[in-house]
Amino acid sequence: QINGCTAYDECFLSTNSTLSKDYQDVCADEGELYQLMMEYYAVLRVECVVIAINASDALKHQEISKCVAKEIEDYADQLAIFVIPECETYPKTWPQAVSPSEPECVPAATQVITDMNISGTDSYASYW
Repeated sequence: QINGCTAYDECFLSTNSTLSKDYQDVCADEGELYQLMMEYYAVLRVECVVIAINASDALKHQEISKCVAKEIEDYADQLAIFVIPECETYPKTWPQAVSPSEPECVPAATQVITDMNISGTDSYASYW
């Protein structure tokens, strides 16, 4: 008898739970990726203001006003580095986002091995 299904289900569900938690921690709306992107956005805004402050006196206020008026969309090119493909496609292509379907499980008591070639070596028997 083989009792692999129970172990498989437990392993699958444990792995799925871990990966789902990792996804939530990193990719969720308020996850680590979002927080990191917001921190970088703040750095970009500060950088803009520092550059504006160093502009000539005639342009200083105008440049600072431009910086203040910028929205997050204005920094889209710089913030594009914070794209993780798995975050964009979850759960459609996340392998652990589906219920386990393989192997087809039956209760261990009724699961009987009828083919004793479980190692897959029969095809090599002619070489022995």
